[in-house]
Amino acid sequence: MNDPILQPLPLGNADFVHIRRNNALYVDKTAMLVELAAGDANRIILSRPRRFGKSMLLSTLQSLFEHGTRDFHGLQIEECWKEKSYPVVRLDLSSASRFQNVSEFREKFWRQLRIAFGPAGFKASSKEDTLEDLFCWLQSREKNSLVLLIDEYDAPVTDCLDRPELLGQVRNAMSDFLFALKQHEGALRFLFVTGVATASATGLLSCLNGLKDISFDPAYGTLLGYTQEELVHYFGAHIDRAARRHGLSREALLEKLREFYDGFSFDAEGRTHVCCPWSVLSFFASTNFAFDNYWFQTGGHPNVLLKHLARHGLDAPGAFDQLKPVFLSDLVCAPTCEHWSGEALLAQAGYLTIKASDGAQVLLGCPNKEVYMSMANLHVRQMTKNGASLTDANGMKPADVFSSQPADKVIEFLNRMYNGLNYQHYPIKDEAGACSHLQTLLIGGAWMPEVEKHHAHGRSDLEVTAGRRRWVFEFKCARRSAQTEALLQEAIVQIRSRHYGETPHGLDLIRVAVVFDAQARQITAWRQID
Repeated sequence: MNDPILQPLPLGNADFVHIRRNNALYVDKTAMLVELAAGDANRIILSRPRRFGKSMLLSTLQSLFEHGTRDFHGLQIEECWKEKSYPVVRLDLSSASRFQNVSEFREKFWRQLRIAFGPAGFKASSKEDTLEDLFCWLQSREKNSLVLLIDEYDAPVTDCLDRPELLGQVRNAMSDFLFALKQHEGALRFLFVTGVATASATGLLSCLNGLKDISFDPAYGTLLGYTQEELVHYFGAHIDRAARRHGLSREALLEKLREFYDGFSFDAEGRTHVCCPWSVLSFFASTNFAFDNYWFQTGGHPNVLLKHLARHGLDAPGAFDQLKPVFLSDLVCAPTCEHWSGEALLAQAGYLTIKASDGAQVLLGCPNKEVYMSMANLHVRQMTKNGASLTDANGMKPADVFSSQPADKVIEFLNRMYNGLNYQHYPIKDEAGACSHLQTLLIGGAWMPEVEKHHAHGRSDLEVTAGRRRWVFEFKCARRSAQTEALLQEAIVQIRSRHYGETPHGLDLIRVAVVFDAQARQITAWRQID
């Protein structure tokens, strides 16, 4: 059966007008925009991880304030928006990042101000007089006559997080602009600011009066991202097509989407959750509907996170999927980014999310499998030289090796991964370490092994499903080479006596007893069990 022609997906397109005019799929959340824009002079900040549609939201607001409901036919807001049109200034500060010194930053920053405010009538007499001229221009504006939308407001600050002196200089330069806004904020009908970091975390926005941070407001927890109900309503035909390709029911396909891409909660009460829109769109746009790690590959590792990790590192790999209790105030009113805790940073970057709340405290946990793999990838960057050990000698990834290669090649591949470890920081002293480190490396390579898999007669150390194969490994760790043969025999007996992997699964079962030598830092003995 031929697939029907589907509504185009807006993957990589953050232009609201273009999406609407090309009849691309648009998830309608415009009813919330009426609430956001109500009143005479709203000032709002919204922080979200990368790839959650912040720029798309600003594009939608820009069209709404500039042209009314011209591009909103059939959307929820069409009948209830009665505002007049306004000049809109759209300022993207990601364009003012990547600089070497404060002079270079000022040049980029002032240029962006001239570009953004120019269509609204602003013109600087010279580059050096940009801020002073902007101050005078704002002073000349009528009350409530201008809409200002600022995207990626924190990009310049987080770009120099590892350079404290430059960080202070950049903050001061940006504060001059924000002071001008404060002095003449009466000219603003509406101010909306987005970024990865919350308002308190950058130390920039405290001078703006009445700024409302809705980043963890339950009323706007689903403003960005897709709920399960929205997936079913808007992506029905795409879901059916993907389900047919995978040979799954619609319900089973939705469950896998939840497992991989859902689970983000930006709700202080922890009651609502959403899928990452970039990941969902990428999944439906892929030729084979692969449950892949799209988020990390295209922006799930912002500079602020990588620079923080370069200074502080991560917790032990085995701990990253454990729930972490923190005070809600540590998220909402986080200290400035130089003093972020690991949990606060990982929550703002999207690696941790709210799982439950009792009011004062929340439990943070990993949202889904995609983020779990992304976190493992971060660990791999620390554990190895930029993940160089995640392929075999021919460049094959874990999934290819386990699905197609014989046992001796798989053992070679595992040793290649072990050899890539930084043993000074990640030594292996026992079976648990051999398994957990290997698990992290495999997950970082976009594969999901199972550690300590429960069976009726015990727990196998490591199991991996690849294609039509089910691999079962029993690890032993030899502190001295003389122990190797005895430990190998012990592992063989354990696999057979406890019937590891023999539960019905319809796959080709491959069971391997393995001895890891702590002195040699590799697997030195193994045997495939019939």
